[in-house]
Amino acid sequence: GSSAAVQFPTAHTWLAYGCLGVQVFFVISGFVICLSGWGRTPLAFFASRASRLLPAYWAAVVLVTAVFALPMVAYEAVSPSDALLNLTLLQQPLGADRVLGVCWTLWAEVRFYALFALCVVLPGVNRRRVVLFCAGWTLAAALARASGEPFL
Repeated sequence: GSSAAVQFPTAHTWLAYGCLGVQVFFVISGFVICLSGWGRTPLAFFASRASRLLPAYWAAVVLVTAVFALPMVAYEAVSPSDALLNLTLLQQPLGADRVLGVCWTLWAEVRFYALFALCVVLPGVNRRRVVLFCAGWTLAAALARASGEPFL
């Protein structure tokens, strides 16, 4: 309820840009996704993304679901069907409860992977396609934001 300057009098100037963490993560992730698609087929691209992401994610979902099911835990347990649906990364579009609230970013990443694979990896990654994709993505984001349309 109070300002960062009050809470962290000596560190608040260094911590003032912490709110940009998610955006910085997405920028770095975009570079990593581009590099992981370079010289690969779409199948190899998706395999590299899945092998990086899914094992740790599945372990976290199973662990958190198990802990929340314990009788002494104050949090409400997630239903078994919602927990299983979380393993597919489709809980958000299908309206199921998320086991891990912080994993909302994964649905955004999955959509980006699909779009990147379709527009850049499938036709063959090269510098020109990457630059065009990035320019188009930036333009589309600016137009979507300016439109005020929630779907976009």
